[in-house]
Amino acid sequence: MSPILPFQLTVAQFAAAVQRCQITIRRDIRAKKIAASKRKPYRIHPRELTAFGVDAPLAIARLTDAGLFSPPARPATPAPEPAQSAA
Repeated sequence: MSPILPFQLTVAQFAAAVQRCQITIRRDIRAKKIAASKRKPYRIHPRELTAFGVDAPLAIARLTDAGLFSPPARPATPAPEPAQSAA
C-alpha cells in the first residue's frame, strides 16, 4: 500500500513539496494565486501541487526528505497475556 498525502498541507509542507520559499507561498496565497483556507494557519489542498508540476509520489518523496511527512504507523498488536501458573 502506497502512502497517501494528507488531506490538507501546511505552508511548510507545500513549500517543501514544490521547492519554493514559505514566504513566496504565503504571498501567492494572499494574491489568490494558490487556493487555501480562508483563515490562518493556511491549509492547502494537495490538488494545488499540480499547478507546480508535482505529483503525489514526488511530493511524498520531497516531504519525507525534508522530515515533514511520515507514513502512518501500523497499528500495534496487543501483547500476548502471560501464562498463568497453576498453584
